[in-house]
Amino acid sequence: MSEHDVRMVVLSTDDLDESIRFYTETLGMPLKFRDGAHFAALDGGSVTIALATAVDHPMPGQVVVGIKTADVDAAAQAVEASGGGIAKGPYTDAHERRVVVYDNKGNGLVFYTPLARQGKARRLGASDGEATHLWRRWAARRYCRGMAVTESLQRLRQAMATFVDSPYLLTVTAEHRPHCGTVEVTCNDEDLVITSPGSHGAADAREHPQVSLLWPPAERGGYALIVDGTAVAEGTELVVRPTRAVLHRRGAPADPPLSACSSDCVPILP
Repeated sequence: MSEHDVRMVVLSTDDLDESIRFYTETLGMPLKFRDGAHFAALDGGSVTIALATAVDHPMPGQVVVGIKTADVDAAAQAVEASGGGIAKGPYTDAHERRVVVYDNKGNGLVFYTPLARQGKARRLGASDGEATHLWRRWAARRYCRGMAVTESLQRLRQAMATFVDSPYLLTVTAEHRPHCGTVEVTCNDEDLVITSPGSHGAADAREHPQVSLLWPPAERGGYALIVDGTAVAEGTELVVRPTRAVLHRRGAPADPPLSACSSDCVPILP
């Protein structure tokens, strides 16, 4: 018997309503869960069928299989050793250990191991919590579905979803020196949540709460995303309330200019 358990198949869509209608009305699959206009989970019997737009899909445009496993790191090593590759991770957020990979033919896979959950999450039960939790909390680095639905925050969420690499957290030390480190970012209703800011990042934020997050360009000559905010340490996490966000790259500003920036800048927030 395999040590890997297929729990979910994630399909791409550019119109969630149309896709839900097809699978519920044409194929008779009950809708288990929906998150706005970006993600839905349907009862496919032995597996969950997930529908995701580019905002929430780990590999937009591809069919991706979600596989529960006891050892994410071993699965990643086995994939690499057999001619596949790592797209992201392995990494741990507040809820799961996971890795996004592609097999030796380029097909997308996500291996995950749920961490011990307490309280309400545990009471949801295995079929609900394990099947949908991976995608509802995907973020790790790019899927902030939980943000307050103002126009500016929606634009920020959409901008974050276009970046491939993890952001850098920029802080100022007690000695007033700059410090930089890569982090993973998720979201709650109004804030960005850094699940593992590191000892330096957390200490710096307690001393100087004004911080910045920088997502590097996905390609040469592309935009970087810069988010300024105020940070508060909560346990092992750093919660950042965004105050300003801009897409920035070198070059002449737009005509007419979108901001006072002398480079090519696109304001996101406020």
